[in-house]
Amino acid sequence: MDKILIVGATDPSMGAGIILDSLVALEHGVFPYTAITAVIAQNSIEVLSTWPLTESAIEDQLDAALAEGNISSVKCGALLSTQAVETLAKRLSGLKELPFVLDPVLASSSGKSFVDEKILSAIIDSLFPLATVITPNIKEVEMILKTSIKSEADIEKAAKALLNLGPKWTLIKGGHFHGQETVDRLFGKKNERFFGPRIDGGEEVRGTGCMHATSLASNLIKGADMIEAAEWAKKFVEAKLERATLIGKGRKQTLPDKFWGK
Repeated sequence: MDKILIVGATDPSMGAGIILDSLVALEHGVFPYTAITAVIAQNSIEVLSTWPLTESAIEDQLDAALAEGNISSVKCGALLSTQAVETLAKRLSGLKELPFVLDPVLASSSGKSFVDEKILSAIIDSLFPLATVITPNIKEVEMILKTSIKSEADIEKAAKALLNLGPKWTLIKGGHFHGQETVDRLFGKKNERFFGPRIDGGEEVRGTGCMHATSLASNLIKGADMIEAAEWAKKFVEAKLERATLIGKGRKQTLPDKFWGK
C-alpha cells in the first residue's frame, strides 16, 4: 500500500488542513499518516485562534509515523512555529530520497496570518533546500520574496528567485492571478504551463492549496513525473471546484467524491 506522511494543522470544519489532506490522499489510493503541527480553531467564516504544538509533541508524532516504514512521500502544510520547522527539517534530512512537497501556507483563506517574519525565514532557510517542489500561489510568492507580481515577466523573475532558495522545482499556482484562464507555472529541470478554466467563485473556495499539494504528492507516489503530477493535480482541483458547496455559513468547501455517491 502506498503511504504518505502529511504534516500540517487541523481545521474542525474540514475545509482545509490535515483532515482534508488525508481525504484527498485516500481519494488517490494513498494511505495517510499524519503529524499535527498546530490546532487551528477555524470555520468557514474565520480563524478564532491558533495553538502551535510543542516541539516534543511534533517530534513524537513524526517518529511514530516514520517507525511504520514504507513512507513514499511527505507533504507539508501549515507550520506555526520555528520549533515545528526545525523539528521537521531535522527528520527530513534523513529522508532526502523521498519526494517532499512543501505548500507554504502563510495565511488562511479568510486572511488570518499564520507566520511572522521569523517563522517564514525558518521555512525558507531550513525547508526550501529540502523540498522536491514548493507550491505557492501568487500571494504567497509576494510574501516570500517581498515583491509585487503584476506580469508574466514578474512571475518568471520570481520563479528564478525561488529556485535559488533551494527547491528542485517551483510550481506557482495562478488562481489568484488575472486572466480568463488560470495558469499554473512549473519551473525547474523543465518549464511548463498548465491551463484551465477560471471557475466562477473558485477563488473563494477553501482548501484549494491543501488539495493541490496533496494531489501532487500522491501523483508522484503513483509514479507520475513532476510535469504529469502537476497537470493531474490541477485537473483534480478544478473538478473539486466545480462541485464546491456551502456547508457552513461562510466560504464554500469541497467534499470527497464518495459523499456524492461516486
